[in-house]
Formats: sequence, C-alpha cells, structure tokens
Amino acid sequence: MTQFPFLSKLIAFFLDSVLSKCSAVSKCLQWSFLFIIISFSMSKPLVAQEVQDLRYGVVLYHYYQQSYFDALTETLVGEERDDMSFHRDPAKLLRGGMSLSYGMGVQAETIFNELLDGLESEADRNRAWFYLARLYYQRDESERVYKALDNIEGQLQKDLQQEYLFIKANLLLRENKLAEADEVAESINKRSPWLAYYYFNRGSKQAVIGEWQAAVDSFESINGLAFEETDANASEFEGANDDSKKVLIGEEFDLLKDRAYIAAGYSLLGAADYSSAIDSFIKVRLESPIVNKALLGYGWSAVQQEQYQLALSPWQALSKGSLIDSSVQESLLAIPYIYEKLSSPASALEQYLRAETLFEQELVKLDAAIRLFNSDNVGDILLLDQDINTDWVANEDYLPINDQAPYLTELIIKDRFQNVIKNVVDIARMNNFLSGASTRLSALQGILDTQQLVWEQSLNQSQRDTYHQRYQQLSSLHQQIKQQQLLAEQEGDGRRYVTEEEQELWDIVDHATQLIEVFDQANEGVDDEREQLRLYRGLLVWEASEQAPVRSWDVKQEMSELEQLISETREQLEVLDGLDANRYDAAFGNRIIEQQQQVERQQNLVAAALLQAENEIRQLAINDLQQQHLRLSNYLGQAKLAVARLYDSASEDYAE
Repeated sequence: MTQFPFLSKLIAFFLDSVLSKCSAVSKCLQWSFLFIIISFSMSKPLVAQEVQDLRYGVVLYHYYQQSYFDALTETLVGEERDDMSFHRDPAKLLRGGMSLSYGMGVQAETIFNELLDGLESEADRNRAWFYLARLYYQRDESERVYKALDNIEGQLQKDLQQEYLFIKANLLLRENKLAEADEVAESINKRSPWLAYYYFNRGSKQAVIGEWQAAVDSFESINGLAFEETDANASEFEGANDDSKKVLIGEEFDLLKDRAYIAAGYSLLGAADYSSAIDSFIKVRLESPIVNKALLGYGWSAVQQEQYQLALSPWQALSKGSLIDSSVQESLLAIPYIYEKLSSPASALEQYLRAETLFEQELVKLDAAIRLFNSDNVGDILLLDQDINTDWVANEDYLPINDQAPYLTELIIKDRFQNVIKNVVDIARMNNFLSGASTRLSALQGILDTQQLVWEQSLNQSQRDTYHQRYQQLSSLHQQIKQQQLLAEQEGDGRRYVTEEEQELWDIVDHATQLIEVFDQANEGVDDEREQLRLYRGLLVWEASEQAPVRSWDVKQEMSELEQLISETREQLEVLDGLDANRYDAAFGNRIIEQQQQVERQQNLVAAALLQAENEIRQLAINDLQQQHLRLSNYLGQAKLAVARLYDSASEDYAE
C-alpha cells in the first residue's frame, strides 16, 4: 500500500503559511513615503506654504511627477551644495523616506537617527521611532525593534497605533509568548485589518507547535470578522484616518478567508476531527487560486474516515489541473490508492501508469527549465528588461509571464525572491542612469574638445598677424580714397571720377597735347590740330562734369560701407585680442575627466552587483526547480513501484 505523509505536508503547509503571511504583512508595511513626509513636516494644519529654496522646488516638482530617482538626485545635490537652507530638514526627511521606500534601510536609518535629535515635538519623535521600528521589523531584528518601540512615549497618533500594536504582538508570537501577544492584540480595534492578520499568524504559530484546536479557533476568528466598506460605526474606529481607515473587503479578505478555511481544515485533520475538516474545506471558493489545497485536504479527510468514494470526486477534479501544482501531483498518486482501497486493481494500475507518464513528461520540462537557468541570461529568461521602468516606490510585485513562470509560482510569491528581483530591476535602472550620465559627459567632452579647437584656431599668432596686416591695408586704402575724394571736390572738374575707358581718352588727349607742343617748337604748323584738340578736350571736360555729381554720391556710399566694414573688422580684432584674457579654465576639462572616471567606477560596481543579484536569482530558481524535480522523481518512483507491485500481484493471481 502506498503511504502518503499528509501530516508532514500539513506541517509544511503551516510553515509556508507563516512565511507567506509574513510576506503579505511586510507588503502592508511598505507605505508610501509621502505619508512619512506629511507626518513630520505637516504637524500643524495643512496650509499653502511658499517654497523659499529653488532647489527644493525642483525636488518637489520631480517628486510630484513621480520621478523619484530625479527627486532623490536633486536632494543629494542640494545637500552637497548647501543651497536648501530654508528647507534643509524637510529635504533630508524626504530623502530618508525615499531611501526607505527604495529598500535602502541603512541609509534611511542613519537619516532618521540624525533627525531624532532635532525633533522638538513628541509626536514627531514617536513617529520617527516608529518608522525605525518598522524598518527593523522588516529586517527581522527583534532586539532593535523592541529598543525603538521602547523609545515611544505615550501613544502614537491614531493612524499608526493599530500597526504598532500588530508589530508588537507579532514580535511576541515569534518568541512563542502567545498569552502576552494576545494581551497586546486585545487593544487592536475590531475593525482594523491588522487584527485579521494577527489571528492568521497566531493560528499558524499554534498549528506549528501542534495546538490544533487553538489554531482552528484562531482561524475561525478571522471568518467571524465582518468588514464592510460603509459601516455605521466607522466614525468610532480609532484609526479612522489615512491607512488605518482601510478595511479588508473584496478579494483581499476573500483570499484571507480561504487561507483561514484551509488552515483550519488541516488543523482539524491534525486534531483527527475529519468531519469538521471537510466542513472547513468546502467553504473555500471554487474560483480561489488556492482551492487545490482545499480539494487535497478534503480528500484526505474522507480517506481517514474510509469514505473512499467521497475522496475520489475532489481528487479526480484536482488531477485535471496543471501538473506544476504539488497538490495535483499528489492527487495523481492518491487516485490509484483509492482504487486499490476499492478493490479495483485494474483501474489503479491504469491510473499509476497515467501518473508515471505525466511525471516523466513533467520531469523533461523541468530538466529543460533547469538547463535554461544554468545557461541563459536571467534577465532574458524572466523578461526583466520589460520591468526596468517600474519604480520600487510603486510597491508592485514582479510577475513574469513566460514558459518558466509557472514552475516558479511558489518562489515568485516569496519576499526574498521579490526583493532580489526588485534589486535587479533597480540595479538595471541605475545602470541606465549611469549610461545616460556617461553619454552626457562624453557629449560635454566633445563640446569642450571642439571649443578647444576653436580656441587654437582663433588664437593662431600667424593668422592673427595676417588679419592685422589686412586691416592696416584696408585702413590705408580708405585714407587714400578719402584723399582722392577731397581733391576731386577741390578741382571740381569731375576728372577724378572718370571711368577707365574715359581715362584712356584723357590719356590720348594729354599725349596729343604734348606732341603738338613739340611740333610747335619745331615751327611746324599745328594750329588746326590744336583747335581740334581743344574742342575734343572740352567735350571730355563737359562729360566728366555732367557725371561728377552722380559719381561723387556713389563714391560716398561706397565709402560709408567701407567705413562700416572697417569698424566691424576692428571690433572683431579687439575680441580676438581679448580671447587670451577670457579663455576658459582647463579645470573644467579635468572635472569632466574626474566625473567620467567616477561614473566608470560606479558602472563597474553596478555591473558586479547586477551579476551577483542575477546569480542569486539563478540559484534560487535552480534550487526551487531541483526541489520540484526531486519531489516529482520521488512520485515517479512511487508510481513505478506501485505498477511493479500490481503486476507482481496480478502474476501471482494468474499462477494460482
């Protein structure tokens, strides 16, 4: 007969319940850090306040745009440059809150400890100690939690008191001080969601230590709670503001009740109250994501009463589910076990053979998944690149959707896996930020190099001398033209404005005049020629005089343009001469180099941290898959042994 250690599974279930509940509670503890800031900086009635530091205004802008990394960066820059003198403490508190929300507990602790000394209000000091206690609680540092809680004077404000009592009661549960825990929990308001979680944790603890009936009572206490979104007594609820105003309704409460029914059912199994266990299991919703545990427990409760037909129905329904579920795997062996009890060896053999085939197929898939995690990039397997823009502050769980995800269902819901995943995503985002910073620094270096080239070209001495010589030549030419213009105005004949063609005619006339003088001295008769030359010269003078006003105006216009060009050239030369004095200090280039080196160091650290986190994910996944492989291998071995046993039994019957 095949034996099934359902009691050991029972204990394992409760241990898992405790761990899963701690996970759920820790998620509840991760409140928005906006509430932290409001709690400290808005002790007085909330009124519009003027931001007196520009940097702090930028921080708040990024914060309200949900660009938390940019807000954190601006806060650090402001503290480094000391340019938030009016909002130094609120900005530091904001950084502490963001650090806490990003999971940087050590940094948040340091900041809160520094702020404690400067807080004048008892309420503010209590809040600070409470947030530190919560931080230590999440890190499972009980002694430090107690120390922080002991520093709280009087009662916390209503919005935190319920959670404070829950944390204190759970600390006592961890130490097996159930009576003291109950005494603390008595003060938790009956409408507070923390009370339901406390009942569940207490029941889990009682089940682990074998106090079955007490555990059942704890779980049934949850089902006795009635939460309604609109309640006539809502105004009487002590924590009726902020987070404590929330009540357990909808899917959250339904799922918690399902867990409580299942936990109570297994506790009743442990107490050998099988009929009551069945009653508890059947209360679980069929659409519940954990209904398989109820179906399995229902079957075992019936088996313990030897009601085998009653056990068969839920297990047959369960066996049609995904083989990834451990409850489905166990049902595949439980069904043929029932058939053996019902003296139907043929049906039992058929079901064992079916189980053997399914187990072998699933083992092949598990082997492939293990090989994949051993060889491929973890980020590619889990599609982490799609989650890089998800901010930790949003407090959303990472839920990969791929072929491997179903095998990691139990692992994915655990806090440790979620924290490592979020670490990987945050590190990857940090790597993106650093890559962006490296790109910007490279761009700055390129600009600086280009600027340096411009300096070198602009400050070339030989080129500068050439520009000065050309300027001198231009100035000299301007003076010459100006002198010619003055002479033209004095002469008044317009000859200095003639064109080149006209000048050629004037040259001919001047040459002819010289020849006539030579011939006249030689007593040659040149009177007629002299008269003709006089007339021709007169025509030229008349033509030059007619054109002189227009040509004089044109020259003046050109002179004006030339003077403007000379003025601009002089100004440019003055700027060029002043470049040496205004040249940018090369220290800026050294700062860029230092920043590039720092970014490169940070990128190396990030790369190492990313590799370490991915390896941790890889190992967690492989360990989980190997445990599933081991469990399936054991089930396969049991199925094969059962098949062999049934064949042997059939052979003996045939021989007889």
